[in-house]
Parts: sequence; C-alpha cells; structure tokens
Amino acid sequence: MARLTIQGKVSADALVGGVVKASIGGRPFTAEVDDAKNYSLVLDVPDSELAKPFSVTATGIGNEKWVVLAAYLPSVSQLTDLAGADKLLTSVEYSGVNITPLTTAQYAEIINSRLPITSDTARKSVLLSMHPTKSLEQAAALSRLLTDISVDLPIQVATTLDYLLNADLADAYLEILRLTRKSQLDSKIEAIQDDSAQSFVSAKKIIGNYFLEAKNSRYLLTFNSDGTGALRAGTIHSEILANASITAKFTWQRKAKTILLNITDQANYRVSSISAKVADDELAHVCDDSATSNNIETCILLLKSIQLDLIDETEARHFAQLHIDISATRDNGARVYDGEIQSQSARLIKVDDAISIASSDIIGFEWFSENYSFVFSADGKVKRTELRTKNISNLNWMLDKSRIQIDGLDLWITHQDSSGFGIVYNDADNVYRTSLIKRHVIALPDSDWIGRWTSYRNDVPVTAYDVLADKSWRDGFENGSLGNWSRVNGHTQTAISNGVWRMVRDLLAVHDGVHYFSVCQG
Repeated sequence: MARLTIQGKVSADALVGGVVKASIGGRPFTAEVDDAKNYSLVLDVPDSELAKPFSVTATGIGNEKWVVLAAYLPSVSQLTDLAGADKLLTSVEYSGVNITPLTTAQYAEIINSRLPITSDTARKSVLLSMHPTKSLEQAAALSRLLTDISVDLPIQVATTLDYLLNADLADAYLEILRLTRKSQLDSKIEAIQDDSAQSFVSAKKIIGNYFLEAKNSRYLLTFNSDGTGALRAGTIHSEILANASITAKFTWQRKAKTILLNITDQANYRVSSISAKVADDELAHVCDDSATSNNIETCILLLKSIQLDLIDETEARHFAQLHIDISATRDNGARVYDGEIQSQSARLIKVDDAISIASSDIIGFEWFSENYSFVFSADGKVKRTELRTKNISNLNWMLDKSRIQIDGLDLWITHQDSSGFGIVYNDADNVYRTSLIKRHVIALPDSDWIGRWTSYRNDVPVTAYDVLADKSWRDGFENGSLGNWSRVNGHTQTAISNGVWRMVRDLLAVHDGVHYFSVCQG
C-alpha cells in the first residue's frame, strides 16, 4: 500500500459542505468540503493500482446536489513524485487538484471520447487529441450556470456534470452562446483567468517549437531563447481568407501571463477576404469596394503582432486568448482596416515534448495522411505515394523524438490513438493538424465485404452502400442496384456503376471490430 494526501479546493460556493469522492481499484475514498471550499483526501492505494489515472468528483448537498464538478487526475505514482517526500500534494505542486469548471469540462470531454486511459501516457494522448478550445468554452458556459441566477440547468439533465456528459446537448448550448452571448462567454473566460483557484500559469520558460491552435487558426511557432522567433500559419483567423501560406519572423517578450510577438520582416500577403467590425456588431468584407468593381477585390495584409494572454497550464498544454493585430490595404492604396481582429481562445502545445516515439514504432508499416502514404525503411529512406496520382517519391527521413523529418516536410507527432498518431503536418506550403493512420495487415474474404458500409463526411450526415452476395451493390437509401463489385486484393474492393464511374474502397485498419477505410471515387 502507498499513501498520498491530496489537499485542494473546489471553485463553486454551492459545494461548501459537500463531498469529494474518488475510486481507485474499486476502493472508495471520501472527504468533506469545508467552509473555505478546501478538501483533504487521503488515499491508501495498492501497488497494483499506482500507475493508473483516476477521477475525483465533488457533489453539493441538500438543494445543491445539482452542482457536481470533477477532475481526471494523473496516476497516484506521478502525483506522489510531484508531492515529494512528505507525500502531501497541494495545488502549488499540481494545480489540477483544484476541482473547477475547467477540470470538469476536461473530464467530460475525456469520458465522451470513449478512448481507453490505462496509463499517464494514454491520458496525455487523450488530452492532446481533444478539441483545442472546447473544454475552455464549456467551462465558461458551466461557470455561467453556477453564477447567474437567471440561467437554469437544462431540464433534460439533473446535474452540472450530467449536462457536460450529454455532449450533444452541451455542444448545442455552447454554439448558441457563441452566436448570441459571445461577450458573456468571453467575460466568463476572463473570470477563469483571474481566479487563482481555477487557473495556473507557471514561470516556466516558453522556448522551443509550439503548435498554436484555435477554432479556425493554426500556427507553428518557434521561440528562441534570444527573443527571436519564426512562425508559419496555416490559417491566420476565421475572419481572414488567405491565398498563400504565411511565414514570418518575429521578436518576442513575455511579461507574466502575456506573450507579445512583434513581426519584424513586415512581409505582405494577399488575402481574398477580411470580415471586420465596421460598427457595433456589424461585420463587413472590407477588402471589397463595390463602388469600383463588380468583382470581389483582394487586400494586401500586413501581419503586425500577435499577443497571447495565458489562461491555464497543465502538463500537456496552455490555454490562451489569441489577439492578432493587422492592417489591410486595397490595391488602390486605400487603408481599409487597421487594428485587432476579434480575439479567440487558443491552445498552445509544445510539440517537442508532446510524445516521443522510436523508429521501430513506424518502420515496417504503411502510414496514411490525408494526401500521402508513407513506408519508412531502416536505411533512412521513405517511399511516399501521392494518393490522388499514385506518384511515388523515394526520400530521406530521420526521427528526432517526436519529429519525423522528410525532405521538405516535418511530421510532428503529438499523441497516439487507436488508429495511429495525431500529427502536425508542416511543409513548404502549409501547417495543419491531421492524423497518421497505420495500415494493419489484414485479409478480407469476399464474405467479409458483404453487408452495409457507411462513411461520414463533412457535408452530409452519412453515406451508405449495401454490398450484396450476388456481386452487386447499391446505395443504402435507394431501391435500385447501381453496379457490381469485385475484390482486388485482401484489403481493396472496387465497384463499377454502369461502366461510367468506379468506386474504390481501400481498407486501412480494423480495430475492436470496427473497419476504418477510405473511399475514393472518380
């Protein structure tokens, strides 16, 4: 048995007098919440359970039973290391012991992901696989429920935790808040930032390569110790449509929770649209001058500065508010915008420290991204196949912890999941988040292809195809047979429709009885 005492706070007034509970290996542990919202939880844990992450919940009493907050903590082994020789863990040593709306939103997103968490490494991978900012925004929405007497808990749920665990409901309410009450959402995020019991930002240096990701913005940032740096942007902001990749150099400085990047090379970029606020709550596409042209005009964009106001930090990421300062000029020289584009929540990940892999983890398998497949060899060569054209390139590669370097291309591994790895894809043209999916060696007989196959796309809810035993196939929502199918090899099947077009199903992986595949048609 090992003993660890956790001392933390709960951040809701309604939890005073309530109970904090944990369960490790089937053993229950409880502690009361005192008038100052403190709790002290004593854990006596068998050695066999020390390496497993666990959860804690805080529940109100009486009329406050509807208030339930939670947190998903690292293993007792990791927490004991943080606590030191006295085996007493406080929020100074690990801020996550404070049970808050933010830890609750993160807990709910972990549970809703349905991904297995059997180790600290798996927990970290799940954290990095999650939406970049949703848990922060859901925490703000939950704070609104706890502090605004005119806002009620939705009638479909009984507790605040049930609300967040009902992902469809919580996401719908959040989207309504984004559209109709964004200022309230922002004010709650500011309140989280200002509350030391809910947020923590260490003085640890921000040095190295970081992936900055907002809902509609993606940057790869390099912070050098001499105060210089470089950036590449896949998408600057949701209000800006750029026609080219953005690269720039900057100088930077940090003061407490604020990091300011001043762009130094003053590079100009042509953009097709900037949606800017021209009056109270009124947005306009300021590049276009309808008085001079019937065509949609473009602007020259000058990226001036980026400011990050850090909100909260864990072992896997920082949350921050992202502020971008720009100026935009039409081709006729008219300055049409000068100032900050609407701020947005963002997540900052140090990609160097996200996850480390060994060469043996990737050699000998075929890996798929959105546009390419890769086969890595031990001799430092990689065969890259463009999926659309089938063009093959033989390139050099090397691995540095989490960074796979290929000629003109970097794949930054951030986390592992059931189908492969999450990566930051960085080439000469762009930087974006995607996946690297491993093809498992499988062989499907004809009979395994027979049945209904469904796939999900961004523009439709679902597409379905029935593959029949008589070698015909049809759309699952239609009555007529559309064509015939045949098996090309153990993992590829083709379907011909009236000799006009062909669909190819290429199976990439089978995991826990679920078939993951790509559909190409032409």
